[in-house]
Amino acid sequence: MILHPNYPNPFNSSTSISYSLPTGGAINLTVFDLQGREIGTLYRGYRQPGSYRLNFDGRSLSSGTYLIQLAQGISIQTRKLRC
Repeated sequence: MILHPNYPNPFNSSTSISYSLPTGGAINLTVFDLQGREIGTLYRGYRQPGSYRLNFDGRSLSSGTYLIQLAQGISIQTRKLRC
């Protein structure tokens, strides 16, 4: 699985998040603040193998750095989001 860098980063109101899954399965795509508090879940459920893209609306967030985490099974990837 690959969690690609979001674009644009930093972003003002929204950003595009892309990820690829070589195998199907249950995934969680979640945004956290730097203290580890969950800000929101962008997707939770089953996905077929393939590439996916979604837009994240961050207008309600304060300026700063956040983390986006993609988890599938025991695999976890994390990237920084800046708004």
